[in-house]
Amino acid sequence: MVLPSMNKSVEAISNNHLQQPNKFPLINGLADVRDYYVANCLLFKLNKGSLRIENEFGEFIERSAPCLFLLEKDQTITLSMSEIEGHIDFSSLEVSYDLMQKFYKVFYSTRNYNDRELSLKTKPKYFFHADLLPGMSDTFDSILHGVACPRVCSNVSIDDHDYSYFSLMYLISAFVRKPGGFDFLERA
Repeated sequence: MVLPSMNKSVEAISNNHLQQPNKFPLINGLADVRDYYVANCLLFKLNKGSLRIENEFGEFIERSAPCLFLLEKDQTITLSMSEIEGHIDFSSLEVSYDLMQKFYKVFYSTRNYNDRELSLKTKPKYFFHADLLPGMSDTFDSILHGVACPRVCSNVSIDDHDYSYFSLMYLISAFVRKPGGFDFLERA
């Protein structure tokens, strides 16, 4: 699935795009998106419902809302969504290589020796999940709104001086301290 880029740093993918009736029908409360190629890192927020993500390596993760997922680039995934109490609600942001490299440099400078030892003992992971900490849902929504802003907005790019850059870094930080999380960021 090819999506138009809204700017060079972050791209918004709305649940309306992925749930178009003619492409991904909802049958008995289930919807599948198969063979979705993840070109850049994908930050996925599940508000309502349940989601299972499986990659071509046979690895999978399954969680119910509310939570965040971070998916590594250059993999093909299958998303299996199911409604809970009649609802599926999600949104996602595609994060560019350039931004992930900037985050890597910031997080690398704060990394300690024990983190390095831990990362040597873990198998590479291609996606992570995190519970929504206070403020994360609002932060994600504010970034999504800024990126999906209509053409009348004067600036929708995220750069080093934009508050959205630091907001996105806050969201990514939930994954960095997990086993294998820093290595994920390094590969991104």
